[in-house]
Amino acid sequence: MNNCKSLCKVIVAIVICLNFTACEYGGRCIEGNCTNGQGTLTLPGGEKYVGKFTDDKFNGQGMLTFPDGVEYVGEFKDGKPNGLGTYRFPDGRIEFGIWNNDRIEKLVM
Repeated sequence: MNNCKSLCKVIVAIVICLNFTACEYGGRCIEGNCTNGQGTLTLPGGEKYVGKFTDDKFNGQGMLTFPDGVEYVGEFKDGKPNGLGTYRFPDGRIEFGIWNNDRIEKLVM
């Protein structure tokens, strides 16, 4: 049950974070091209995204790190998780999933 609660918190954070473009959520590009290219973006809540961007949105392969140490590495499309993704938790757990337009289709623990 605790694993489910932890994963739900991460999902909610991603949904809130990724439904906006980099400019809209006050992100700051600290390296590269965060509009159309490869870059590193920090967010006001302490999150950090490193990966590919298209039209100010996360697109392609990327890594999103949260202040509590949770890390999502995987594919993004139009600013949302889409495709294969992996969560790494501070306690060492690793969870693999398949995303489709910001929704988990299959979670393999």
